[in-house]
Amino acid sequence: MNMTEHTPKINPRELQDYFKQYIQEKRFLELAKLIETWETKPPEYMVRMGYKTYIEETQGRKVKLFYIMKLKEITGIKPDKQVIKEACELSLKMDSPEILESFVKRVEIEIEFFKEIQPSIQKTYIDYVADGKFVDISKLMELTGIKPEETIIHKGYESYLEEGKFISFAGLKKRTGIKPDPTMIQFMYKKYHFNFLKFQKSSSSDQAGEWLDRIRKLKRLSRQEPEGITLPEEEPSASASEDVE
Repeated sequence: MNMTEHTPKINPRELQDYFKQYIQEKRFLELAKLIETWETKPPEYMVRMGYKTYIEETQGRKVKLFYIMKLKEITGIKPDKQVIKEACELSLKMDSPEILESFVKRVEIEIEFFKEIQPSIQKTYIDYVADGKFVDISKLMELTGIKPEETIIHKGYESYLEEGKFISFAGLKKRTGIKPDPTMIQFMYKKYHFNFLKFQKSSSSDQAGEWLDRIRKLKRLSRQEPEGITLPEEEPSASASEDVE
């Protein structure tokens, strides 16, 4: 079916057929022109069927989210809550807050909506913490108004300290503002100190020095004093301004 600008007249049934065809075939330029020419919009049920079809076709391809955004912009008819929910969850799986941000702005999603997909958002935070994506964590917090659960952040802190990733520890602390659990910090002090003593006794000075360095870095970054352990005095050359990793 093709309609040209020279078509002098179409009846309401033909107009509906054009609307249906253009929505199904994603011919958005022609759909916009049709709406402008005849000064009428497609019926709401037809647009919603289009949204439903687009989201079902998506299968992880972000281009289909563009179809939803475009149809909303042309018709002014907002997708229903289920479509928005599925689209947002799909955006989160695409591992890019920028995609979600674009969708939120163009479909005009209220920030209160994100309370309904908190489990998906928290799962995304888990992935971001594991991958050290601190900028993405900040972006998602700003975009959704939902903070990561403290248990997720505490597990992240513990994992970073277990692996000696002090820059990651500092980055997560700065982005979330969540203070590390003092009990966990003391546990890491004791673990580091145990390894320090073990290698010191075995005359493995390099490895002993590495564990001592971890203790000192943790002290500077956590701002918590170690309890129940005695450390050698720090060399004058060591300072809080040195690289932590």
